[in-house]
Amino acid sequence: MNSRSANNITNDFQHEARILNSIWLITALGLVATAGL
Repeated sequence: MNSRSANNITNDFQHEARILNSIWLITALGLVATAGL
């Protein structure tokens, strides 16, 4: 039963990490574009 709750926590963490990664990706692209110009 412990593994099931651990899986839920892992899924939530992966979901949040994906959101943060996309935000950082957009920010990095924006900085690169600004530096390129």
